[in-house]
Amino acid sequence: MENVYYADVGQRLHDAARQNSRKPLKIAQCSDFIAEVDSKIAGHGKKCGPDGFVGALRAYGGYDRENSVCTKTVYKYISAGLMETKTTDLPNMLKRRPSRKAQAARKNKTKLGKGIEERPQEAEGRQAFGHWEGDLIIGSKSGQDEALLTLTERLTRYTLVWRLLSRQALDTAAGLLQAICHIGANAFKTVTLDNGSEFAGVSEALGGLGIEAYFCHPYSSWEKGSVERHNAMVRQYVPKGAAISQTSDGRLLEAEEHMNTLPRKLLGYKTPEEIFDAHLDRIGEDSGLGTLSRESLRLSAPAFP
Repeated sequence: MENVYYADVGQRLHDAARQNSRKPLKIAQCSDFIAEVDSKIAGHGKKCGPDGFVGALRAYGGYDRENSVCTKTVYKYISAGLMETKTTDLPNMLKRRPSRKAQAARKNKTKLGKGIEERPQEAEGRQAFGHWEGDLIIGSKSGQDEALLTLTERLTRYTLVWRLLSRQALDTAAGLLQAICHIGANAFKTVTLDNGSEFAGVSEALGGLGIEAYFCHPYSSWEKGSVERHNAMVRQYVPKGAAISQTSDGRLLEAEEHMNTLPRKLLGYKTPEEIFDAHLDRIGEDSGLGTLSRESLRLSAPAFP
């Protein structure tokens, strides 16, 4: 008897076998979880990925392994178009930092003060509270526009966005001092900055408050990666080329709150604001000032001209 192969029959049998071999999607039994992740992302203006919300919901939201999925699976669902969140809603990935070989090749000397290699180990390893990174965000390239100073505390990732009159060194130093007093100088031990001329004279200004300034190697802004990541998030609210003088204080506050109220995996799915406030309370107790808060520190901060 002669065997005859029919391509269409073979394809149907193959498709049926593949269908039966696949593990069914779990999305049906965790639809409530998926809907809440979608809602959280939408509530933050679709300016962040799902990981923080997935972790927070699984840790504190009453979802167990049976009625939830991991971050990797959520990304798969988004890519497959199975969620309200689309791939175009997710923030862009940051540019990759230079290779270790390229990092080691940089031998440029620091010009403005102590180099980042002199920074205390507790700051390098994020072992203690009070070590900050700072950077400037430039708006229009006219040279007449205002600028933004961003300060990120390395341990908690809490970030402050502060408006400057300009990017000139005097305005930058004055704005940095105002921002520090706005938070409370006792929350600062060190500040790591770029090696640009806009930060000239900052070492002396901070020295008067007992705060050490350290500077990255020239053209090595990746050495202060925490604040660089947050700058990318601020750029979602203040696009490149947009005049900062035309950006409202409310818009800047919205960017700041977005970063500080976002649950982070590296913080045990708590927010930077929660961890930061806990450290402020501890400082107040240790110094005999009682419980502190960012609000009380801001109200008591000295006024600068």
